Amino acid sequence: MANASNATDDLLKQIGDIRAEIAKLNKIVGDIGNSSAATLKSQAKDKIDRLSELTEEELRALRERADVAGQKLTETVREQPLAAVGVAAGIGFLIALLMRSK
Repeated sequence: MANASNATDDLLKQIGDIRAEIAKLNKIVGDIGNSSAATLKSQAKDKIDRLSELTEEELRALRERADVAGQKLTETVREQPLAAVGVAAGIGFLIALLMRSK
């Protein structure tokens, strides 16, 4: 009977040790997960910030090109006013045709 009691005590101690090890492993896995999540969040934020900067640069470049195109158009209209009126009338005619066909 003493052997059975000792075996039970040993088994209970081993179960307690296993539970303690499982708790440690859970903590380690949780710490790794939190660390990975924080790292991924930081990397994602950095990439979003960089993309935002690139978008702003592209928007600035588009605005500059639009300004240049507008200036060229203004110069062309001043240099060739009759051609500009003809193009505007042609575009108006095409829009009218498209609107009528619907």
